[in-house]
Amino acid sequence: MGNYIGEILLYDLTQKTEPLIGKTLVDDYFHRDVISQLSWWPFKAPGKSDTSYNVLSLSTDGRILLWDVPNAVLGEDAK
Repeated sequence: MGNYIGEILLYDLTQKTEPLIGKTLVDDYFHRDVISQLSWWPFKAPGKSDTSYNVLSLSTDGRILLWDVPNAVLGEDAK
């Protein structure tokens, strides 16, 4: 989920007590305005069997950013 202050929040909706599993840090590399679109981007690095995941985000600030999502955040099913 993208919010109105430029953060991206990742939730595991199967968890009832702590569904928030990750979020972006607010620093120089983040959106300064409303995030209007998110897209998952799975890829496999050359010579690796694991699929890694990134999130592409688009904001009304005119930026398209690429966020690395560690497999540890996504759990064992992502590996």
